Amino acid sequence: MPRSLIYSAVLFIVLLPFWSSCKTGAVSEKALALEKKSYADFFIAAADEVKAGHKKDAAFLFYLGQLRGRYYVQSNPATTPADKETYTAAQLTLGQYINDYLGGESDTWVNVLNEVIAWDKTHEYEYYPKTKDPKTYQDILGGLIALRDKVERLRKGNKQIRNFDYLPGFDFKLFNNTAAADLATAVENENIAEIESILKSKKTTVDFAEPKFGHTLLMLAAANNRKQAAEKLLQMGADPNKLDNEGNLNALYIACSTYAEGCETDILQLLIANHGNVNKPCRKKISGKSGKDRFSEKTPLMLAAEGDCLEKVKTLVNAGADINASTGFDGHGAITSALVQDKLQTVRYLIIEKHTQIPKYCYIRDFDPEKIERLTVSDMLNEQDYTGDPELEKLKQEILTYLRSKGLK
Repeated sequence: MPRSLIYSAVLFIVLLPFWSSCKTGAVSEKALALEKKSYADFFIAAADEVKAGHKKDAAFLFYLGQLRGRYYVQSNPATTPADKETYTAAQLTLGQYINDYLGGESDTWVNVLNEVIAWDKTHEYEYYPKTKDPKTYQDILGGLIALRDKVERLRKGNKQIRNFDYLPGFDFKLFNNTAAADLATAVENENIAEIESILKSKKTTVDFAEPKFGHTLLMLAAANNRKQAAEKLLQMGADPNKLDNEGNLNALYIACSTYAEGCETDILQLLIANHGNVNKPCRKKISGKSGKDRFSEKTPLMLAAEGDCLEKVKTLVNAGADINASTGFDGHGAITSALVQDKLQTVRYLIIEKHTQIPKYCYIRDFDPEKIERLTVSDMLNEQDYTGDPELEKLKQEILTYLRSKGLK
């Protein structure tokens, strides 16, 4: 298969959001046919499922193609640089966005990986049989099983947050055997008097960061909904804008994002009242295994717009967050973030209630310089079929009607 065809099909969806998902019932037939073809055809088929709005089917075909492709590239002595380049490109584009979707749907992620593993037990890769190099194949399959097990552990941890288990990076035990160990215990238990006593004794500093991630106790208080502790730390001079070791996160970003437990806005309001910057973008490394690191930038409002908590969006807007702020290109802002994640209540609030300036374009598909697509808000809404979700469909039509009333198509 010509590499240009693979690129145009797979990379067409580099910036295509994942919206409504439905099981088509035909994915097994597709997978059976694909077992006789190149691994690249799995990625093309997955891209087609994305375009059709079938997220879970796309994820299944992508991971099955990843399993077949990694084996083919590593085991086949006839593998060419073009084969490796095609495989890598699919991981950094289609793979990145599938993983972004699954990262917010841990139950679905585990189910998809289990489906791929179960499929593999009963089906041969006829295009390049597993029997050609069984040891390499088992090693690669073991990597997929390890990923499944890791996601399963994280899923169980997320469900136990309210029983005082913590998300990775936000466990108070990270401060064990550090100068701030006693302060961490006081923050975890919201022992306000002890927090003040320790900090006044100067045994440690209020912005002491644990060594592994560079998270401060204010960050952990924000992630774990320790409101009283957060308030005391701020009173004692904690910096809501201090960044972690990677320069990606601070307490305000955490309070805006899905790291923070629940939909409470009390800590977010405290951080803002103590000079938290509601408009400074944070950076996130999105790839680093091949070539140079790449980063995406998001404002606090963009982070909040991706989540289920409209109250966080309103809190930021009321505090002066720039609704029209863009990152990447002019128009790629909070509205885009909400559209990508199906948060149409947030889209409605920003556009209709707050009369946001509607960007000319809010999304660009531009991997192929010969086929650059610029999408409007209406384009993004019209691409999706929400008829299976009456509430989303009603919101979609309300927003489209409003846009038409403003002469926007």
